Amino acid sequence: MSAPSSPPTSLCSPPVSIVSYSPIALTRKFSALTPSLASKVEDVMHRQSWVLNQESKLDMGYVSTDSDLLSPMFTPLVKLEVDHQTPAFQHAFSTLEELGLQLEGLNLRLYQTGIATLQGSFTPLSETQLALCWQKIENRDIEQALSLIMQAAGSVMIDLLNAAFDTLKKHCKLLTSELTETDSVLWTGRCYVTCVPETPEEASRVFAIIHESAPDTYGDNEAFFRSGNCLFLSNEIALSLDNRRVLFLLQHYNALLYAYQQSMSNAYHQLQSLKALSSGKRRKALEKLIQRMVSIKTLEYIRLEFCDSLRGLQGSRKPLAQALINAWEINTVEESLLDRAAYINNAISSYENQLNRAINKSIEVILMLIGGVSLVDITNNFVTAAQKVEHDSTWGIYDIFSLMSSENTVNLALIAVLLMALLFAKNK
Repeated sequence: MSAPSSPPTSLCSPPVSIVSYSPIALTRKFSALTPSLASKVEDVMHRQSWVLNQESKLDMGYVSTDSDLLSPMFTPLVKLEVDHQTPAFQHAFSTLEELGLQLEGLNLRLYQTGIATLQGSFTPLSETQLALCWQKIENRDIEQALSLIMQAAGSVMIDLLNAAFDTLKKHCKLLTSELTETDSVLWTGRCYVTCVPETPEEASRVFAIIHESAPDTYGDNEAFFRSGNCLFLSNEIALSLDNRRVLFLLQHYNALLYAYQQSMSNAYHQLQSLKALSSGKRRKALEKLIQRMVSIKTLEYIRLEFCDSLRGLQGSRKPLAQALINAWEINTVEESLLDRAAYINNAISSYENQLNRAINKSIEVILMLIGGVSLVDITNNFVTAAQKVEHDSTWGIYDIFSLMSSENTVNLALIAVLLMALLFAKNK
């Protein structure tokens, strides 16, 4: 749906706040971190000039009626607020002024899966910049720009995390991630928070953000989720703590699914390249592919951990999470990934069977050659022995060999070996 035309200048446009999420895939897994080591991580990161006070730990278990019981895999190890005014971030956010925006907050959550989710909150610089901000949103210019900004900020955060964990390398075993080969910002998602529209014209403009026509009824604190942009209607013009916590959870899981999808895509391309390899190289490549697929098998366990976390959500966070799952079609993505994994595993099994059949055939040929040589050797030994033994009135096998010349006996043995080879080839 194309964006509607701008309303008259006399119409008061609602304020707007934009929250952008950038999941970061790291080449480090932090499952070896204990709570005490996690505290050391926080201490090291707090000593960085970029890091401010730690966020509250409401989602660290049922510590209060406002908290959630999340599985360890989806419980943040470290939650930080980052000082975006430091010089390190200036280049990343240099284009904000051109968009008529200012950065209100930058928050980071680090998980044991090796995913860190970075959240940036943006608001118009002033009331006079509000019209420019809405125009950028309508033209879809702001989405690409914010993605690039968060990508750049994510790269800065990767450097921060690496510096912090390098300091702790004597205290903590950092495991190499099977999902990603290099640190990378995966993708960005945006949530637009604005006042409840008071007129049909305002509603048309607001809902154009998510490419939807305005519904007949909507209320305060109502949310509308789509696969890309999400819309929150709130007269407080702030993304509530409930919304933010659920979005962190879903963005983290969605980033994991995306990383698995990328890994399986690489596995599929490796699978296709096997056809062009020789038998020896094919077996080595197949072994590497099997190792990659072993890591992908953990997807089912991660899925169970995610389900446990959903059961642990309380209050309005539970229906909010379900709405996001439905909008992003998380269940369909999970099934698709599991189907891909099954396809690749079946293809790997087929290649393994082909290689095993080739090996078995080679072994059979070798055994047949050994048997043929043994048959000729045994025949020759019988001929030699028949010439040395004394023959009496009783007929036996030595007497038969004594009646034949050595050459004829060996020739018969060779003919027998040839017949065996022809029979073997016919059966194959």
